Amino acid sequence: MAEPFSVLAVDDDPSFLEFLKVGLKRSCRLFTSNNLKEGFDLLEKEGIDLILLDISLKGEDGLSALRRFKDKTQGIDVVMVSAVREPKVISHALMTGAFGYLIKPFE
Repeated sequence: MAEPFSVLAVDDDPSFLEFLKVGLKRSCRLFTSNNLKEGFDLLEKEGIDLILLDISLKGEDGLSALRRFKDKTQGIDVVMVSAVREPKVISHALMTGAFGYLIKPFE
């Protein structure tokens, strides 16, 4: 039997992380973190297939973290998740290596 798909979500919004837990609990293994340090620790410990990364974490820059995640991983896609809707920011994230960009809140 194949291993379940594993997602790492790094976001400082507890309600968003809870939303993901409820929505994804049957379709994948979800690991959550509200800060980058713990997110990088989970990445090293668990077999992660996809990273959902907030662009603006408290006191931390998600775009800089995107570069670090891409440097540490080969073949793991990073999708930025943010309420920021500015085309310039979205374009920068995609050019930096993000696989995609989802705008919160989801409807």
